[in-house]
Amino acid sequence: MELLAAFLTALVAFFAASALPDYGSGLLLVLGPLFGLLVAARKGLRGHERLAYALKYLVFFFVGVGGIWGGVGHVFFADKIAASIGWAPSPFQFEVGMANFGFGLAGILVPFFRPGYWFGAAVGQCVFMLGAAAGHIASMRAGNFAPNNAGVIFYTDILGPVAMLVLFAILARAKESRPR
Repeated sequence: MELLAAFLTALVAFFAASALPDYGSGLLLVLGPLFGLLVAARKGLRGHERLAYALKYLVFFFVGVGGIWGGVGHVFFADKIAASIGWAPSPFQFEVGMANFGFGLAGILVPFFRPGYWFGAAVGQCVFMLGAAAGHIASMRAGNFAPNNAGVIFYTDILGPVAMLVLFAILARAKESRPR
């Protein structure tokens, strides 16, 4: 847990200093599974157990930390975030921020629960992000190529859910194929 606390502290410091919040989602998408694999290796885990740790920390960082970070942006820095997306500020950003906080809290709790909870925490976020990606596509078709509409966030809105769902499917299949 100390390693996790140190990692989170460094991550928050990086985000706070970053002039490029657009890259945060990509960073979390990569660092979450890498952190999980590191923890699994330190525990001597192999195979699907190692993959489960990659998934656990993908959900923790990408959904949890990313959700809290998105909530902070949409609630406390609404005008700046709207401009970075290429949108006018809107009261709906508060609602988006609250949804981000809700998904973020669910993701932060992942290390304390079993994999069934992980799926529940991830699936809502997957729907939210794929819906956001559809919104980004509509905005791009209308000519909006602002950094937080057509940049890294657009790709992670697709790749994050795909990565989580693929890992869940692999682990579910592995569980089904085990002798009973």
